[in-house]
Amino acid sequence: MRTLILLIMLIPFFSSPEPTGAANVAPTLSARSGAGAAIAKGHAYLIGGINGSTFLQSMEYAPLLKDGGIGAWKEGPRMNMERGFTTAAFSGGWVYLLGGANGKNGINLLATVERAKLNADGSLGPWILEPKLMQTSRRGTVAVAHNNHLYAMGGYSGIFLSTVERARINPDGSLGPWIYEPNEMNDARYIHGAAIHGNTLYVVGGHNEATGGALNSVEYCTINPDGSVGPWRRTSPLNEARYLTTSTVVGDYLYVFGGFNGKTYMQTVEKAKINKDGTLGPWQKTASLSVPREGVATTVNGNNIYLIGGSNSSGYLTSTEHGKVGAEGNVAQWISSPPSTGRVKIIKPQGTEKAATQTSAGLQLMNRGKIDEAIIAFQSAIKADGNYAEAYFYLGIAWLQKSKPRDAIEALEVGVKLADNHADMQYNLACAYARDKQVKKGIKSLTKALSLGFDPAFAHKDPDLSNLRKDPDFDALFSGERKKKPLKK
Repeated sequence: MRTLILLIMLIPFFSSPEPTGAANVAPTLSARSGAGAAIAKGHAYLIGGINGSTFLQSMEYAPLLKDGGIGAWKEGPRMNMERGFTTAAFSGGWVYLLGGANGKNGINLLATVERAKLNADGSLGPWILEPKLMQTSRRGTVAVAHNNHLYAMGGYSGIFLSTVERARINPDGSLGPWIYEPNEMNDARYIHGAAIHGNTLYVVGGHNEATGGALNSVEYCTINPDGSVGPWRRTSPLNEARYLTTSTVVGDYLYVFGGFNGKTYMQTVEKAKINKDGTLGPWQKTASLSVPREGVATTVNGNNIYLIGGSNSSGYLTSTEHGKVGAEGNVAQWISSPPSTGRVKIIKPQGTEKAATQTSAGLQLMNRGKIDEAIIAFQSAIKADGNYAEAYFYLGIAWLQKSKPRDAIEALEVGVKLADNHADMQYNLACAYARDKQVKKGIKSLTKALSLGFDPAFAHKDPDLSNLRKDPDFDALFSGERKKKPLKK
């Protein structure tokens, strides 16, 4: 059995004004949080994301202006699939988009990668779906490109990840096979920040699986000439823990912007001086954003930093924070442009919102070992919204932890009807069938889970499936499968 912690979307309800901003930064066509972003050939690119209830398949691009602004956005080619909580990187004339999620509340976790060629006029060619999957599905991961390699760090694939994987970028832009790096991060990180300075890689903050709060820890490593990464070392921690955040480097300074601390949307910005040995000086505050933002897309052009979109208590945003880096890495002022426009207010039906709240409460109880109380919370969520797939999923897991597979089957069978292409839902249903000795049904659910990308190495060894091993079809499911690094339970 493998549990899945879903990101309960932070849905804004209250309105707050945005300050007047510069007119030379155009609003984006769509409000987006959790989008990928890149700058290349004098253009900014904003790709995928979520607008509150819908994961987006669209992308847009706009020219960078000589005065430091951004011109009008245009719609570009659509991706092969919807993606939010995704990450983008640019290398060798190609834009790459990695991982992410789609489906209700990001329930479908993605290991796929897409790439698009940059044309001479700044537009993009059609998106090409890479045949080689990442070793692990990663929602909320962060990617960087360096010296013909693409790196993905952390994220969520049923557990919060400390792993790093990379793929070589071939001369034609295609990717070689993804491989795990032996050196993992010290902390598992999800919806965190990351940036690169020379051949030094940094990861910043993120969601804390153990507490449900935010991390303030920062780590760095050196990328070796062969593309491998050296050991991860801790350096100066943030003053304020945060997740749903983003980071970048300008000059010799590392920055972290906004985010969420588990209670409030954040407006603060911190910077740290990068020392010659890769360590960081103490984090210091610079000018705060004009409005709080989480899930923002970050790009840099010279000493101009652009924080595009995101969300806060007023809604999902089409505006951009623009700041210029001055002496000692300071930003004198952030300007939200355009002001007060482009907000998309997302309000869920009352029952759905109550179901999300009850499911979140049940998760916290389950993480503290209070399984009986968690079951009551998940049942309350289902009573509030009978179509809330996450509640059925976690209720099934809770019943499995109580060694009641038939109750788990009852919950998970409803869950798979609501979220048929969710690998972890299918897998845990297979575990429930196996423990109830319903072998044929277990094999069918396991087959579906593996076809959706569930890790075969983990499944092959999982003791919860012991009753399925008696069936001759079990080993056939794994014949020819490339063994992946098993996930920890």
